[in-house]
Amino acid sequence: MTYQPSEIADLILLIALGPVIVVALRRISLDVPWAGFVAFGAMLWSYVFTIAEGFVLPDLFNLFEHLGYAVAGLAFAIMLAQFASAMRAMGERPR
Repeated sequence: MTYQPSEIADLILLIALGPVIVVALRRISLDVPWAGFVAFGAMLWSYVFTIAEGFVLPDLFNLFEHLGYAVAGLAFAIMLAQFASAMRAMGERPR
């Protein structure tokens, strides 16, 4: 078994702070972009697999971990574009 305590701390922080971030986003905007949930899920996926690789199938789980990070990065970029579009639309509405 080889894993680092910081990997477990990352997973715990994601589980604890994820809902807080979603609530904060909902206060700013009426709708959380779908890409935000994809990014959250991909980060959760990656953190679980980074711990799992210390126990079984290290090469396979390492691949899954890094695929999750790639998906999360793309999803975060899409989420920023969705927020920018929503903010522009809010600014164009008549008062």
